[in-house]
Amino acid sequence: MTMSVSDLLLEQVTRLHASDQTSRREDFDSALWTKIEELGLPLAMCPEPDGGFALRWSDLFDVITHSAACGEPTPLGETLIANALLCGGGAEPAASAVFFSAWAADVPETARLLVTRGEAPALVTFSDPAGAVAGNTPTTVSTVRYAGALLRSIQIAGALQGALDLSVRYAQERVQFGRPLAKFQAIQHMLAQLANEAVATAAAARIACAKMDAGDGDLAIAIAKLRAGRAVEKGAMLAHQIHGAIGVTMEYPLGRLTRNMWRWAEEFGDQREWAIAIGRTAVATGDAWDAVIAASDPVEVAGDE
Repeated sequence: MTMSVSDLLLEQVTRLHASDQTSRREDFDSALWTKIEELGLPLAMCPEPDGGFALRWSDLFDVITHSAACGEPTPLGETLIANALLCGGGAEPAASAVFFSAWAADVPETARLLVTRGEAPALVTFSDPAGAVAGNTPTTVSTVRYAGALLRSIQIAGALQGALDLSVRYAQERVQFGRPLAKFQAIQHMLAQLANEAVATAAAARIACAKMDAGDGDLAIAIAKLRAGRAVEKGAMLAHQIHGAIGVTMEYPLGRLTRNMWRWAEEFGDQREWAIAIGRTAVATGDAWDAVIAASDPVEVAGDE
């Protein structure tokens, strides 16, 4: 069976993140980023004339979630989206790393930061956010906000899956009172709840990706971001309850996953903001219930098999 470009990229990214140390890094992984650049991933959503693969949100869903499940030691998602926005606005993309917020340490000098100047986003040098604009595009701030919210929803889905995988493994390996934690009904119940949050978040984010690819993703993105924020509240708590004290130690990867989740839940609009956006959008259609249901239904995008 012939593999698609997105499948091939996922296979390559999975190999890059194979080391268990990946999810334990708190700083920017420059060696990993160099390998990501060699794969051509930063430009994957750009048109072929700009050096990309013209991939859609749906095509890269698994790549972004896998990276998030591994602790997100590089801004792969941010760079993908920033370059897609630049190409969409007629500006020239670049393979160097792009960040949406100044959280990382030890970033390379070529790294860039996405900022807003008036009504348009711009790229500036990471080390000098007030410096000269390195790229410009007529894309509006609203477009950046929705793209950022969708990215964070996808990443939260990935981090929740990563937390679930860690929790299942820990519950199977950790022995208490002579038997694995996974044998206790209370732990089984918590694992089931955590799995529910991870699956529901991923489903909402996948639908939003399909809607975005089809050109009508605003309401679906708002729903996905709200669902993701609510999942973080419950999912992070459950994962840490299952792990007990080990979950907050620096040498264990769960802490990084949940810190990322909490940060992503607040970025590009928190639960309150997106709940208000959903209400306003749905009411404006004249039939709020049908609008929300329609935005939550899966869609087929041209090119899907």
